[in-house]
Amino acid sequence: MLDIASHMLQRSRIAPPGDRDCVIAVVAPAGYGKTTLAAQWFAEAQQSHGAGWLQIDERSRDPAVFIGSLAEALEAECRQTSSDYFGTQDYEEGLQACLEQVQKCVARRLLVVDDAHLLAGSGAMTLFHRLLLSAPPQLIVVLTSRDAEGLGLAPLAQRGRVRWVTDAQLAFSAEEIAALALQGGLALGASDLETLNTATEGWPALTSMALHGLLSGVSAKQHFGGLAGLSAASYVRDCFLAHLTGSERSLVEVLATLPEATPGLLESLSADTEIGKLLERFERIGIVRRHGQTAGQSCYRMHPFVREVAGRGSAIERSGLLTRAAHWWWDRQDSDRAIRMTLLAGMSTELKRWLRFYAPVLVHREGRHETFLGLLCQAEGLWGQIDPELLPYAVSSLMFLRRYDEAERMLDRAATVPPSSDSRRSDSDPAELQRAVIAGLRDDYATAGRYARGWLQRGGGDVFHQGLAWIVTAFAQKCASQFAEAEHSLTRARSLLSGVQATYGIGWSRVIQALSLLKQGHYREVLVETETGMRELAGTQDVADLLALLRATAALVQYERGDLDQCIQSLNAAMPHLHRQGIVDAMIAGYVAAARVQAASGRLAAGLDLLAEGQRVGQDKGFSRLSITLCAERSVMLLREGAVLEAVETARGAGLLLDDAPVGVERDKDVRLRVRLALARGTSVDADALLSGATAHAKESGQRRKLAELRMLEALCHFHRGDERAAGAALTASLEIGLNRGYRRMYLDEGAALREMLLAPQVQSALQPSITQFARELADDRRPASLSAGVEPLSERECEVLQMVSRGLSNQEIGLQLFLSEGTVKWHLHNVYGKLGVGTRTAAVHEARRAGFIG
Repeated sequence: MLDIASHMLQRSRIAPPGDRDCVIAVVAPAGYGKTTLAAQWFAEAQQSHGAGWLQIDERSRDPAVFIGSLAEALEAECRQTSSDYFGTQDYEEGLQACLEQVQKCVARRLLVVDDAHLLAGSGAMTLFHRLLLSAPPQLIVVLTSRDAEGLGLAPLAQRGRVRWVTDAQLAFSAEEIAALALQGGLALGASDLETLNTATEGWPALTSMALHGLLSGVSAKQHFGGLAGLSAASYVRDCFLAHLTGSERSLVEVLATLPEATPGLLESLSADTEIGKLLERFERIGIVRRHGQTAGQSCYRMHPFVREVAGRGSAIERSGLLTRAAHWWWDRQDSDRAIRMTLLAGMSTELKRWLRFYAPVLVHREGRHETFLGLLCQAEGLWGQIDPELLPYAVSSLMFLRRYDEAERMLDRAATVPPSSDSRRSDSDPAELQRAVIAGLRDDYATAGRYARGWLQRGGGDVFHQGLAWIVTAFAQKCASQFAEAEHSLTRARSLLSGVQATYGIGWSRVIQALSLLKQGHYREVLVETETGMRELAGTQDVADLLALLRATAALVQYERGDLDQCIQSLNAAMPHLHRQGIVDAMIAGYVAAARVQAASGRLAAGLDLLAEGQRVGQDKGFSRLSITLCAERSVMLLREGAVLEAVETARGAGLLLDDAPVGVERDKDVRLRVRLALARGTSVDADALLSGATAHAKESGQRRKLAELRMLEALCHFHRGDERAAGAALTASLEIGLNRGYRRMYLDEGAALREMLLAPQVQSALQPSITQFARELADDRRPASLSAGVEPLSERECEVLQMVSRGLSNQEIGLQLFLSEGTVKWHLHNVYGKLGVGTRTAAVHEARRAGFIG
């Protein structure tokens, strides 16, 4: 808890936070009392409706530390330490939990963010921007900063949501100087007040020191006589520091050298027994202030302006002092402060040893990736080269932060660095495995498999990393349609990971297993695998991404089986996270399922929008499989609606339907598109010539769903040519697979063209008896794939989105505030339209208010 010292002046001239305030930016140079003013407001808010204090320092630049500190300041019911936040998803979830906690408050709550300028250029600054943009009406944010640049205030200022308090307002008036002097027992006359105000220009810190100089009883004119035009630095040096006692001067020089210090540290560096009293006096004057606590003691920092002046020409031996302080912090197991001190002191040997010790804590236990990378960058500047033993931790941090290009460059660099004489690197060096994981997350499955197999063949690594390598191998095998091999690799992976109770690793094996089953068309088994995975991951931290991948995979199966309500539930949980993922197959499943639900419910435009959004995600991430697959899906939807020219243009934009021979995923999509295009145009098509190769591959590789679709297209081609017997035979082959595997929407989505064939007498007579009932059900099923009958209640997220629509926010602005992609916002809105039976944003808001869903 922060207290205001009794000597501090109450700044009643500056209006305190009120009901109309959203963000108050207190911006001024050092020495203008920004923190003092914020502390006054903080104390007043604590007594009335509640307040939180977020102190920014070097450690706060790490997103994990920032979110943990924010949660503590807001007393949020969520993870509250930096060690609970391991990556981007955790940061955003943590911020959302903090904001939701504030939304529960009846009264308004104050949050002070002190020294916000220290966030500039850090990973936490993005979170701070989002905090300001997303703050609910119940939260008033007071930030103090030396400048406004980079704080992200422009959008809020344009909306009139920022109140500025600048140095002009913070400067003391003559009346305030008189009041402050009276607190110190000085009654100043008009002449002295005018002299003091002129000399200090109302600068609060300088005024406080000047008043301290007047305690001897001399007049202000005598004290400041002849000093007109003297710089503030000269005054501090010549009229304040020069008059300190020896012990005071010594303490000032120590405090000016150390970034921060506790009374215990200061006592260890000095023989003076009056440290506590001196600190109290300096705090009363205003040249030091408390800055949090550590090991049960307050930390003190010197006023930055006084530090700068006092540090010039100091006689203290800086390097030795910093070295002693570093060892003091290290002995008390404060590794963070100790390492930062070694950097200041240039302690190369200790820095290397201590950072090697601290690296696994920072990276693997606390998830402070930005902190580790920053320390390592500074350490390299001291060493002149990188430490090979620390490279794997740097790569891990970059991977967690999804900075894959930088991670690969780091690995390339590591390959050229010879082991140092004191390096402990061995055959378990994870560089090759890290390359495998990066390649997998970038959808380069061939490279991923090659690196993972090479790493396994060397036989290095611990059990967890061996299990991870087998998962990467299985992913590559699944992408190459080597399903039996993938199953074998996943079995080995789970065996290894179960032995070390690695729930997170096992979760990844479930994801890859489910995707392998999906590609084979084993839909029932997919649902079993995804449900098992979600059950195993329940209650585990840092698994939001895995759950999104499992739910997206399940959603496509649920849609294909006709379980639309269950599909939508899965998509509601998966879609907000899907655009951030790195497993393309699951992303495809989610976007395709979402688009098909919308299109089948009569909202084709919504479905096309979602596919276009997913395609943009694929292009941004360099995921060609995602872009091409979703583009092909868009073309199919357009063809079914008769928009042939638009479908062709869309396909060609992704490299499909061109004269060049397609390869890879393009070939897979191109064949089926060409057949559908010929059918849509009513032109004759040689099904055997177009489909035989794809059909043979689907049979050989065991892709049952693809085979069923190909045989269905073959049947449509025969029917189009008037060969109903051949159509019946091909349709029988397709429907046998569909009935056994639970495929339903694949046939219903074909619409009138397939229904006409199903009802043709000769086709029906050619069908096998075992599937005639299934064929009859498909032919008779003309119901739209809509939601449950009646007006369904809106979900909490849908109400939240619609509430923001009612405030005039765009989809992009809503996405920024709720940490959703624009496509996910559209997904929620189109669900709302379907539930409310409307077609526009305005109508949705009106109907939702009428139904009482929003205020």
